[in-house]
Amino acid sequence: MPTPSALRRVAIAGCLLTLVPVACSPDTAQQTGELTDAPEKIYTVDGWLSLESEYIPRVCTQENGNADYQALVAQAIAARTYLLRAMRDDPALGTTAKPVGNGEHFQAYSAS
Repeated sequence: MPTPSALRRVAIAGCLLTLVPVACSPDTAQQTGELTDAPEKIYTVDGWLSLESEYIPRVCTQENGNADYQALVAQAIAARTYLLRAMRDDPALGTTAKPVGNGEHFQAYSAS
């Protein structure tokens, strides 16, 4: 049986899927100068993680896990934006050359 934190990560991942098309549309990206293509996976100190279904839900669980649904949605958007802007500013981030850290120095995420 899945643990409560695993179920919460699944719920967060589900809410992300409904937000990504709006927040990352080409029109929005052109207006803000943001990346239009987020990587499918990122390399972290714990290995490769799917951005949308593993990394972002784990950040939300670790940093704000007991919050209401709407707070988790806001946390997911903030965590994703923070990571993608950091990757835009440092193209090596999220690769084997420079793994994404886990903790106060970047974003904390649950290990599993």
